[in-house]
Amino acid sequence: MTVSVVATRLGAGVGRIFHHRVVRNALALYITQGAYLLLPLITVPYLARVLGPATWGPVMFAQAVSIWLSLVVEYGFSLSATREIARNSDRADVMKSIVAGVMGARGVLTIWMCGAAAALWWAIPLFTDKPEYLFWAVLAAIGQGFAPFWYFQGRESFARAAAASVGPRALFALALFVFVTEPAHGSRMLALNAAGALVGTAFCLAIMYREVPLTLPTRGSVAGALASGWNMFLFRAASGAYTSANILVLGLLASPIVVAFYGGADRVARALLLLFVPVSQALYPRVTHLLVRDAVGAARFTRKYLVLAGVGATCVAVILAASAPLVIALALGPGYETAVPVLQILALLIPMVALNNILGVQWMLPLGLDRSFNVVIASAAAINIALAVMLVPRLQAGGMALSVVLAETFVTVAMYLVLRSKGLDPFALSRSTRAATPRYPAPSQIVQPAASVIDQPVSGR
Repeated sequence: MTVSVVATRLGAGVGRIFHHRVVRNALALYITQGAYLLLPLITVPYLARVLGPATWGPVMFAQAVSIWLSLVVEYGFSLSATREIARNSDRADVMKSIVAGVMGARGVLTIWMCGAAAALWWAIPLFTDKPEYLFWAVLAAIGQGFAPFWYFQGRESFARAAAASVGPRALFALALFVFVTEPAHGSRMLALNAAGALVGTAFCLAIMYREVPLTLPTRGSVAGALASGWNMFLFRAASGAYTSANILVLGLLASPIVVAFYGGADRVARALLLLFVPVSQALYPRVTHLLVRDAVGAARFTRKYLVLAGVGATCVAVILAASAPLVIALALGPGYETAVPVLQILALLIPMVALNNILGVQWMLPLGLDRSFNVVIASAAAINIALAVMLVPRLQAGGMALSVVLAETFVTVAMYLVLRSKGLDPFALSRSTRAATPRYPAPSQIVQPAASVIDQPVSGR
């Protein structure tokens, strides 16, 4: 075989790979997440030094509140609405109704979110002393909560939305170097963050409404969207209890400087977790499609990415733990040495999150196991908070890091055990023959709304 023939066949093979929809979507998302990864790597070292631990701690606390408030507006539509769009991507009238219902529901949820923010202003001394922190946190929550990525994810069409979202965020992130120059500028940092989220979401909404006619929501479509997203909202709220809520809990149990130590290490670890988000997001609609036609093929598809994600994430975690002193010195600078052991503990999050994200979001949810999924997540949230209350007074930031790692480990093990108990372990199912598939739920049943198969016993092999 000549070199030219080999080169031709290799080029054809590479071309087929890059024409695969999952690969294209993953690449678009990698560009987006690459920007989100690069921006913190640029801004965090600057902010950690300019603001200092005493100011950066409260700023991160306000950002954690913003994330929690955005969960109210987002409500889990990034999962439930994505699933509905993926199922009805060839039905324009249904998609129009889904979009109208989701956006109308988000308007209602924004009113509730503002009421919650008013309660926080009254209850939390930081926001009483610095109400501008809460104001910008609320605006950032609205910008993040209204982002229509669920629509583009369901359509498996990410490129334009990725560009529309990244551009404004990058512009306002770079503006930090001009307008945030001293510890007193904490509120400016929050304002620029909110502006990037709002402008990026506005561009994405404009693209969505060019494809789907703007339609006023009906009471029925809003109620339907809220009902469809309820289980996913519980998941998002519970998972937030051991992700963004950790900074909130730590802020109530320890000093702002301890919040800065933990928050700085957490930013670094979660920036690396973004490496695994694009493939995860691209898998969700693809697995949903595959389950309609071939449950065994979907299991094989999922098994492959479980192995790849597990190996890749473990390698990243080992490298991060070994290089933690250098990473903290470069990312945060002098005065943050206490964050080194915190980052070494948080490195264990990377393989745990990579695995349980595929087992849960990319496998359990397309199977309709919403309730089982939420039970696992809610249990992990309770475990995380209980451990934090016990460990933080003794170990400070290290205690919070240990509690979240143990919670994520519980999630991974519990999800796998639930799937095994229902005969839906992707490793076991992927070894089945197609003739044996009927002993599992029929594909048409698997992807029905969650109530049809949630927690129903499924016979094993």
